[in-house]
Amino acid sequence: MKQYAFFASALVCAALMAVPLSAELMKEPEGYIDEGKMPIMEDTPTVENPPIVDPKTDMEVRRAAPSISGTLIKKYFKDRDTFVIICKGYPKPGALGREAVGTAREAALLNAQTLAAGAFEPSVDVIKSGSVERYIDGKGYALIYYIVRHPNLKRLLK
Repeated sequence: MKQYAFFASALVCAALMAVPLSAELMKEPEGYIDEGKMPIMEDTPTVENPPIVDPKTDMEVRRAAPSISGTLIKKYFKDRDTFVIICKGYPKPGALGREAVGTAREAALLNAQTLAAGAFEPSVDVIKSGSVERYIDGKGYALIYYIVRHPNLKRLLK
């Protein structure tokens, strides 16, 4: 009889586990972010996150970008700890649509990181210290505003 009681209790436990839980129990905790379903959000300037590149420079760069054949558009120090690189990237040959935009953005990022690495001493990790302020997609190219922040960066210039 004890054998049947153990078997019956195991069967009841299995049945309870097979019953779907209510929606309230399945609810995700507040603040949970499923990164697999989230759209890619670009870093947009806000009051807490002001833009580094001023609007005047932004307009100059947008006007000049189509006519510049190289990758570097402009590089300058915003202050002694902040270096700005604005450069272009071109899509992979044969890429169309979203793939072309993605490969152009990736190329622009690699160009900016390479230019930054060449400008500073090896003690500055431009990958960790750098961030993208903005991407701008043009016809056949992508522009990137890459910001490198590091204490006393101006002194570490090659």
